[in-house]
Amino acid sequence: MRQFTARQFGVTKDGKPVTEYTLENTAGVTMSVLDYGCRIRTIYVPDRDGKPQNVCMGFAEMAPYEKGGCFGAIIGRFANRIKGAKFTLDGIEYTLPANDHENYIHGDFEHTLFHCEPYDDRLEFTYLSPAGEWGFPGNVVLSATYALTEDGAVELTYKAMTDAATVINITNHSYFNLEGLPEESRDVSADDVNVYTHKLWIDADSYLEADAINMVTGNEISVTGNEFDFRTMKKIGQFKYDHNFCVNGYDGSLKKCAEAVSEKTGIKMEVFTTQPGIQCYTGARKAVALETQHFPDGPHHPEWPSTVLRPGEVYIEKTVYKFGTES
Repeated sequence: MRQFTARQFGVTKDGKPVTEYTLENTAGVTMSVLDYGCRIRTIYVPDRDGKPQNVCMGFAEMAPYEKGGCFGAIIGRFANRIKGAKFTLDGIEYTLPANDHENYIHGDFEHTLFHCEPYDDRLEFTYLSPAGEWGFPGNVVLSATYALTEDGAVELTYKAMTDAATVINITNHSYFNLEGLPEESRDVSADDVNVYTHKLWIDADSYLEADAINMVTGNEISVTGNEFDFRTMKKIGQFKYDHNFCVNGYDGSLKKCAEAVSEKTGIKMEVFTTQPGIQCYTGARKAVALETQHFPDGPHHPEWPSTVLRPGEVYIEKTVYKFGTES
């Protein structure tokens, strides 16, 4: 019989207890999640030989999570970057923290304690983001449901409502390495683990051009004939990616947009999303993040899918990471 387990993972610097919840399905897939930033700490998946491998980068104690970084966390209120750390909505200019050069990036949900209602197959997190938090307008009620299905899928569903017009863009910032990772990922050196030989497929004919500090320019570039063409599965290699790919055929329905495979373990991960973009980020190259989201700097580009949320509307987006094996 399936059931969740819970334990105290640690305590924040200001004395608040952090709980870790673990879900397990009958096929041997387990997922552990912290209520601190809704962070996925581990995902154990059987490899082609049936040996459990942790495929999600995380830490065994609280300190690294509080120090910084988005490891496994929910991201918001607005994932990715907003140019100049400001935007105008309905004629009003809003100023955000400039925490990435002169631009804004991500927000601070990663360091927020969420309320959690645990169930045998899912965790339901909620948080009230007050008006003015990180400069954004509107009191936003956010819920994030993390489910583990019997067929090896991690399903992430985000819902939000607001009492004033605002912009919103939610994602999860897990780093994956399908060859397997220790639970204490800071012990992994760049020489020990990388994703160079992971094979990757992304269903995108184009990506968003970015400048030297990774801010999108507004130009949509074809992937044909360059290192961004993953329409045929190929090895990730050593190019450093931090780019938004434009998902083909976006219409708001749940569609498969990417797949990664490790030849070493046989573990594969299929990615499905309702969102128009997927940020491929290889960071220090130990792991790869495939962050489904609306486009970076969306508030400055009305020609792109809208990130505006108004009173009476419900923001709802879903992402699925489905795990399995190849022989």
